[in-house]
Amino acid sequence: MNVLGIKNLCKAYPSFALQNVSFSLEQGKITGFIGRNGAGKSTTLKSIFPADDGRFQFFAFDHSGLPQVRAQL
Repeated sequence: MNVLGIKNLCKAYPSFALQNVSFSLEQGKITGFIGRNGAGKSTTLKSIFPADDGRFQFFAFDHSGLPQVRAQL
């Protein structure tokens, strides 16, 4: 079972865009998100809820259309 699943995350910023980012975090596993400084690690994680498009799954909560999730929070 995945604790967190992100599929086709899209988010536009004034100077760049994240397009079709997908990853999952499996329950009971230790997962690292690595990369050089400025590679976009923090930006990717911060863009999950204010995303423009994509699918979000957190434990049993599964929702496509991330903008609607943000509106419900």
